Amino acid sequence: METDGRLPDGTPLGEAVASLWEQGPPEELLVNCAHPSHVAAALADDPRGSATSRGCG
Repeated sequence: METDGRLPDGTPLGEAVASLWEQGPPEELLVNCAHPSHVAAALADDPRGSATSRGCG
């Protein structure tokens, strides 16, 4: 995850989580090599609440 809360390809974290769930519920999700403040900002900027409604954060 980049410092702006997006994946390297530009996908927002919430959108990436939603995409994973559309493929089938994952056993767990992990955000690796990201500062907690960057993850928190990405979760706060998730307009659909995709990540937080699925147990992230």
